Amino acid sequence: MYLLIIILILLFVYIFLRKKIFYKYNVHKDYVYDMSVEPLLIEIRNNEMVLPEEIDANYTIFCKVKIKSTLWGYLSAPSVKINGKQSSKQYFEARANGYRYINISNLYDKEGEVKFQTKNCKIYNETVEVYAYKNEVITNSKILIIAPHPDDAEISAYGLYSKNAENTFILTITGGEHGRDNYSVFNDKEKNDFARMKLRIWNSLSVAMLGNISTENMLNLGYTDASLKSMYEEQEKTFPIEEEKLKLLKSMNSFYSNSLSQTEKSWKTFVSDIQEVINKVQPNIIITPHPYLDKHKDHLYSTLAVTEALQKMNYDKGNLFLYCIHNAVNRYYPFGNIGSRITLPPFFNNFSCFNKLYSFELNEDDQSNKILAFEAMNDLRIGTNILSVNKVFKRILDMTKRRIFDIRRDYYSQFVRSNELFYIIPFNKAEELIKETLQKLNNKK
Repeated sequence: MYLLIIILILLFVYIFLRKKIFYKYNVHKDYVYDMSVEPLLIEIRNNEMVLPEEIDANYTIFCKVKIKSTLWGYLSAPSVKINGKQSSKQYFEARANGYRYINISNLYDKEGEVKFQTKNCKIYNETVEVYAYKNEVITNSKILIIAPHPDDAEISAYGLYSKNAENTFILTITGGEHGRDNYSVFNDKEKNDFARMKLRIWNSLSVAMLGNISTENMLNLGYTDASLKSMYEEQEKTFPIEEEKLKLLKSMNSFYSNSLSQTEKSWKTFVSDIQEVINKVQPNIIITPHPYLDKHKDHLYSTLAVTEALQKMNYDKGNLFLYCIHNAVNRYYPFGNIGSRITLPPFFNNFSCFNKLYSFELNEDDQSNKILAFEAMNDLRIGTNILSVNKVFKRILDMTKRRIFDIRRDYYSQFVRSNELFYIIPFNKAEELIKETLQKLNNKK
């Protein structure tokens, strides 16, 4: 018992002394965004404010507030709840101190009143900046979802696509053969990799049926997982595709045109394949990873290829709906628990990374259906990994640390929420965002 108390005391001291134990940046810094619209300045008194009448349910609304963690907020994540609704709860980093953005879309009462209920933190500013974005009308829109890996479509947009299933096409880029090590059922590594790829390709072409997507509206191109950056950097090089893999892709894909690349893969064929799908779907919304907010290289280069395809086709009527799964600054984002709300991630660069924001609402049934989709996606399921003894102990310590300090890091907790968040950029501004992203990433090296 005494040993346990000593360990806990040492752990608490370690947290206070090592401010970067969980986050690799100063959590006392203000988030800095170019919000792209003029703010409404609204007084906040006793954690209450009233929105103007012209703002209604057709708007996505973010409020910039200055928060400061209380003493307990140094150990457990601070949060803000809107008008007492559990589904409105939004979390921030432990020890957070500075300007943060709260998503108040559709959370005000009939009189436009917004009441903030804080936990482990306080709101300090008397006047807040409120940013309102008129929502895009997506009903009857043609939607193309770019999923660099099997499961990215479900994580980022299951709620949205299941509500617009007739007009949605899902394009998965890779076979996902380098996913988590939870398919070690054969004695041979190559057999395990092929088994993982086969199962994940099958997932990418079947799970969306739970969201009423037709099998004819799903395609997996079968590019090698984690290869997109190399293809971009060596654009003259071609990569052969194994006959067994090609046979698998043809047998599983309902839509696999002869005009798609087959005998070899390269950056040129990658862009060409995306052009082929855009020609087929004629989308006016393309849902794809945010090239700067999302740090995964396959995600960045998937969106880069989409941008090149749009340029080559002179296809400029529509919007990119960008999403963020692997946040570039904080791996625990979105913060908080299952069922809470996604708000803006840490950002300190003040360059224009979106024109508009769109918060797509998910009710309790929508969230339950998203859980079912995650359960059907083998790589997302919790606890299916085959672990060594050392990994078991590491997992236990990691889970204990997260439980004590109210930090979650699994796809269910992070992405089964009361909303899905998208950053909107018009097709004709995508090239500018990509160029600035690549420039900033090069400057970091």
